Amino acid sequence: MRSSCIYDIQKSVFEILSTDGPLNKTLNGFYDGIADPDANYPYGVLGEFTEVPDDILSVTGRQATSMIHIWSNYHGRKESVVAGARILELLHRTQLAMEDWILISITLDSNQSLMDTAEIRHQMIRMRYKVRAKR
Repeated sequence: MRSSCIYDIQKSVFEILSTDGPLNKTLNGFYDGIADPDANYPYGVLGEFTEVPDDILSVTGRQATSMIHIWSNYHGRKESVVAGARILELLHRTQLAMEDWILISITLDSNQSLMDTAEIRHQMIRMRYKVRAKR
């Protein structure tokens, strides 16, 4: 068993988001960690993770969060909101294929939209994962 759940979560979430047809019709790409330097808007990135212990009795557990970013230069919120809604739809109550961990729950932690510059909208979706180690 791995001592961290981040890799299993990252691998599974990236697979779900990067291969979804409707999301890929909305975005011009979905990247792991960092976008290509010449990425065209709108695009998404599976970004930062956090992880804390969540053990109970003799069971190893973790709570983790992932930050999913969407950048858009659309005049208004439509592109980022539509992409964000699809991401939430894909991750809500889904099962993650993980090697060393069992998913207990995935919940929305926060969803924020702001302007990075006068032209670029940045939507940040933080998802929370509760997992238990496979025995």
